[in-house]
Amino acid sequence: MLLREIVYDEELQHIAVLKDNAKQAHQELLDARAGLKTAKARQAMLRARMFSVPLPSNRSNPHDTI
Repeated sequence: MLLREIVYDEELQHIAVLKDNAKQAHQELLDARAGLKTAKARQAMLRARMFSVPLPSNRSNPHDTI
């Protein structure tokens, strides 16, 4: 094997490693976006639930009359 073939093979291996790293980073980005979307949805659900709970009244039974 000639020196130039060895260098070319090393370059190809390096490129393959870079491509793999890029794929992994892209997948991590997609996972992070999905996690953020889930967290936002949960926050919106909790916020909606918090504002939909009726406030307690001062009277124990609304049917009681004074």
